[in-house]
Amino acid sequence: MKTKIILSFICVLALAGCFKPWFAFDKYTPPPEPDYSQVDAWAALPWTHDEADTVPLGAGVKDGQSTAQVDVFFIYPTLDFRTDEWNANIYNKSLNNLIERTAIRGQATVFNSSCRVFAPRYRQAVLSSFTDKTGNGQKALDLAYSDVKKAFQYYMKHYNNGRPVIIAGHSQGRAAEL
Repeated sequence: MKTKIILSFICVLALAGCFKPWFAFDKYTPPPEPDYSQVDAWAALPWTHDEADTVPLGAGVKDGQSTAQVDVFFIYPTLDFRTDEWNANIYNKSLNNLIERTAIRGQATVFNSSCRVFAPRYRQAVLSSFTDKTGNGQKALDLAYSDVKKAFQYYMKHYNNGRPVIIAGHSQGRAAEL
């Protein structure tokens, strides 16, 4: 079973470069911009009940977000494999469920025993953006990055209050330029 999952994942990655939106980014109307003052623009906030609160049974730790002295700003990786858009809509319920069940529950939760977890939703670029050679993919990635940057600025202004912060992410969730 595990081998089939790994092979399926490799096939998806290999095919991602073959299947991409057929239209130019400049002829595209991106999904609405997130409003980070709204709770629904976040996949995880320390004061909401969300997947970042999950702790595996028998792990020997508990969710410590309520007493944590450090924050983590978590940028989830690329999970949008569609070919009909360049960027994801943050109000896409099925994509949000996937993000929450995989990246938030399986990755962001590693921080919840010692950090408050902040994970913004953003108009992530579709997977094929990484292999696009026309410049459209880079424009989609730039749009995604602009959301992450705005979310971080909002976090710093409204939620951080001078606390230490860890910026965590990988893949599209890169954080180096914040």
